[in-house]
Amino acid sequence: MPVTLETKLDRLVEKLKEEERGLALVFVRTKHGADKLARKLSRQHSVKTVVMHGNIVPERTRALARRLRVGRVSTLVATDVAARGLDVDDITHVITLIRRTATTTTCTASAAPGARAVAVRASRS
Repeated sequence: MPVTLETKLDRLVEKLKEEERGLALVFVRTKHGADKLARKLSRQHSVKTVVMHGNIVPERTRALARRLRVGRVSTLVATDVAARGLDVDDITHVITLIRRTATTTTCTASAAPGARAVAVRASRS
């Protein structure tokens, strides 16, 4: 779904606030970007979010995964490396936030039957 840099967050929030969605997995490129996006989603848009990246210790990662499994949060923002090996059922949305000029990594996720995968590509124009 092509968007501009100015509308990227709004379009993401629209997707995350869709009715009848299970868990969402949002991939970002950097640890800093994951932290920043998770804060914005939680504070400005009331989306219950956890973040996973390389600076999260394994014990904390397991605790965050438990919060996802039991439904205490609905959205995981992660770098692709941090989400490797994550085993969570009922993922209905896998969203990749990328910039058109960036080199992209293909991420594979096993999701619930009927799950959606969305790539949000922002251009500067």
